[in-house]
Amino acid sequence: MIKNYLFICMLFIFSSSVFSQNDTPTVIKDAPNVYFKCWQCDMTRMKREIDYVNYVNQRQDADIVVIVTTQSTGAGRKISVYFEGQNQFETLDDTLQIAISDIETESVVDDKLIATIKKGLLQYIVKTPILDKLSYQIEETNVKKVERIVDPWNSWVFSAGIRGSFNGESRYNRKSFNANLSSRRVTKEDKWSFYLSSNLSERNYYFYDSNDVKIDSLTITSSRKSSYASGSYVRSINDHLSMGLFTNAVSNTYSNYDLNLSANIGVEYNFFNYEVSDRKSLVLSYKLGTSYNDYVDTTIYNKLKETLFDQNISMNIYLKQKWGNIDFGANFFNYLHDVRINSLSFNTSVSWNVFKGFTFSLGGYLSFVNDQINLSKQEAGVIGTVLGDRLLATNYNAYTYMGIRYTFGSKYANAVNPRFNGGGSTTYYFF
Repeated sequence: MIKNYLFICMLFIFSSSVFSQNDTPTVIKDAPNVYFKCWQCDMTRMKREIDYVNYVNQRQDADIVVIVTTQSTGAGRKISVYFEGQNQFETLDDTLQIAISDIETESVVDDKLIATIKKGLLQYIVKTPILDKLSYQIEETNVKKVERIVDPWNSWVFSAGIRGSFNGESRYNRKSFNANLSSRRVTKEDKWSFYLSSNLSERNYYFYDSNDVKIDSLTITSSRKSSYASGSYVRSINDHLSMGLFTNAVSNTYSNYDLNLSANIGVEYNFFNYEVSDRKSLVLSYKLGTSYNDYVDTTIYNKLKETLFDQNISMNIYLKQKWGNIDFGANFFNYLHDVRINSLSFNTSVSWNVFKGFTFSLGGYLSFVNDQINLSKQEAGVIGTVLGDRLLATNYNAYTYMGIRYTFGSKYANAVNPRFNGGGSTTYYFF
């Protein structure tokens, strides 16, 4: 069996190399090499429409690095496109930006993004020998007096949604429902945000006797219900400092809340200018608040209702550069009446292109939990524990991952071939 398998593999490799000898990849002479760092880009379309540069797989092979980032705005997104020159373009950098509305389709967004990238690449193209192949035209324009447009919505944007789902089989089914409503207003000076949602999820497990008759008395039902409302106002003080007010109202059977009302005031300081926060930020924030809790069941502290005061201190570092990404955060929370009731959490993710072809990734989340004041005094049974109907006691939560990737071979990636993308596959078994 193994010999047959090896023989077929060798035959496949040999035939592939023979048939591919005349399939020479298209590499454009004298064109700059470009490396894209853009998760939202349609690279297939990009290569079709911008076919006068060489696309490379490694940053170290590039003459131009293009980094695309996205930030939310009041009515959509702001996409920033950073052009960073290398080799002969070492000192030639630029940044272009696009305003995207929530109502624009992916196709329209792609049109704007590709058009912007074309404009940004132009300054590099004119410094290469392929300048002689460049043609251009300037559309006729009429100079008009700039008119101020009055926004009838005064920058407010509203959104409403509803969603339901059902899946099942003879012994199991699950149904869920979600409805939400949100509104926001974002300007350079301040930011308003309101959100409402309601969720219902139910799972049913059925059991049958030897005659395939359902036993109703053994049917197990697991359900969760939750409603959530929040409101916030954030005020920009200067290029580094902000202040905010935050309110929340929660009803959640899983978390043992009939009603949880909270209000917080906070201050945030970014050591970098907020204008570059999509590329780098170092943020410290502090919140002071109060909450009123009305519980479903008596808690482990023998409370059915209580009012508490709390504080929250957090730090977050974010860097997005051509060599990779770093994101690290730390958060400490405690109740003021007893500092021993607290939680401390850390989260991190690193993606580092150590050298050509070799990428190291690391990430994880760790939380030391000692603030579960809402735990029900009544212990969950075996079924409730397995099904996850309610919050369970724990003193930590953790998640981590680590990986390396090495890529080698041709440095070019100009060819476009979308055939069988997402299609099926055939598996062969050898005996």
